[in-house]
Parts: sequence; structure tokens; C-alpha cells
Amino acid sequence: SYLEALKYYKTANNLSAQAIIYNRLSYVSQLNQNIPQALEYENEAFKIYQKKSDGIAIANTINNIGFLHKQIGDEQKSLQSFRQALNFSRMLQSKDKE
Repeated sequence: SYLEALKYYKTANNLSAQAIIYNRLSYVSQLNQNIPQALEYENEAFKIYQKKSDGIAIANTINNIGFLHKQIGDEQKSLQSFRQALNFSRMLQSKDKE
């Protein structure tokens, strides 16, 4: 199961694999209509991507968080997340052009 895999990757200190597992757990939680749990998993993935300075994954995760807020009807947080993801993506594009 994903939770067993997460335990294994935590023990192995494999941050990349942990983040992927958190994303997948979030997706499963969404399918089960457990949006608060999905948000928790996305936030855990976000923390890991920040530690790794993985810009694309950070932008994608912020976008996922915005989508989850939209699903629970929190339009303000949703819009804030979408704007943050867009700004972050633009920043990444600017860095790529330098």
C-alpha cells in the first residue's frame, strides 16, 4: 500500500519518493471525497518539494492545492493558490530565459 511505501521511503530518507507517494495519497483521498485529507497530503508533498527546491513540482503542487480548495468551495484560497502557482511558474520561465 502507499502508506507502507511511505514508511519505507521515510526510513530510507528518500524525499523524492516520499513526495510522489504523498501526491498519490492525495489523489486517492480525492477519489474518496476526503478533500481535507487530500489537502494534508498535498501540503506534505509541498514541504518536501520546497526542501528539494524543485520549482516545477512546487508550482504543480500549489496548483493542486488550489483545485482542492475549489472543490470544498473556498474560492478565496483557491484563487490565491492559482495566482501563486501562476506567479511561481512565470518566475521559473524567467530564470530559464536567463
